[in-house]
Order: sequence, then structure tokens, then C-alpha cells
Amino acid sequence: MIKTKGKANHNDTFMMFDVDAIENAPQFKMTKSDKKKYTILFNSVNVKGTKTLKQHKQKILKSFKSKNIKFKKSNISLISLYMHSPSDNLRFIGHTGVLIKNNKSLLFLEKFGPEAPYQITKFNSKKQLINYLLSRNDIYGDKTELSPIITQNDKIIYGGK
Repeated sequence: MIKTKGKANHNDTFMMFDVDAIENAPQFKMTKSDKKKYTILFNSVNVKGTKTLKQHKQKILKSFKSKNIKFKKSNISLISLYMHSPSDNLRFIGHTGVLIKNNKSLLFLEKFGPEAPYQITKFNSKKQLINYLLSRNDIYGDKTELSPIITQNDKIIYGGK
């Protein structure tokens, strides 16, 4: 459902635990090609020289285009929460999940961590999903970073405050 092209940065420090799991944990093994696609999709976004949410949103959208990331139109989509690391001049994906549009409701499939089970939460609207994601305490740092940005596939659905 997702196609990528471009160059993967396997040295992205924000992905070191993912890369380690892919390379060393049997349950996360994948082909070299799939590892490259995964890495391209989840690599952090350089925001050096920017200071505003508007500029960060532009960088994220530009990143999708430069990596030639394409999403197949479907009732299933990828939700990603981009966090800000001012000291590294990066936006990185701090949480992600799969959103399934099911008749009148939205089902959000997520996993809080490698050892946690998957869970599905039902929402009546995208606004409820966004509020839920923004209520997580682990997405806020020391207040020097800009607000989280949330994407649905390659579209921004929440651009911060």
C-alpha cells in the first residue's frame, strides 16, 4: 500500500532501536528491500534553518516528495506523529499507527512499545483521534521544541499550535 524510492539513511539516530530490532530480533526480520523502504518512510526530517511550524510542515511535505513516497488510496492509512528535536534540528516520528475507516467509525491500531501488545481504539471522528494522540505525555519534552505535527499518509491533519 506504500511505495518509496530514494536513499535510506540507516545511520539515523532516531531509528537506531528500529534498525537494531530489524537486524537482531527474529520477529522483526525483513528483507533488505523492505528494510530500505521502512527506513526511507520513517527517517527523520532535517529542519535546520527553520523556526516556525509552517516551515516544519513544508519540510515534512517536501520530504515525502523527495523520497517519492506514494500511498495507495484505501480505507486504511498510516498516522504518524512528528516530534521536534531542536538540538538535532530534526523532526522525527515519535509514534505511528494504522487507521482503518470502518463504516461510521475509525479504528486506530497502535503499539506503545516493542514489548507492549497491539491495541485498537475506536473513534467517531479524526478530531477525537488527534486529541487522543496529543494527550500522550511522552510526546512533550522540555518545552523548547515546537508542537507535534500529525500526518495521515502524506497529508498533514494537525499542524500544531
